[in-house]
Amino acid sequence: MTAKLIEATMETTLVPGPAEYAVLVPDAPGPLPLLLFLHGGGGSRAFLTTQRGLFEDAWSRGLL
Repeated sequence: MTAKLIEATMETTLVPGPAEYAVLVPDAPGPLPLLLFLHGGGGSRAFLTTQRGLFEDAWSRGLL
């Protein structure tokens, strides 16, 4: 299964600069559950890009 990766930023007063985020949207019909992956301090949205294959594999196997 191939998913669409969207990278963007959001303005907020909660952190010193724009908050970067990434969204991985599977190519699947119908409504989907929301899965939040919080990478923790010192991480970045790039983690989703590097681990994208793991999520796509889990979707194709019906694990997510």
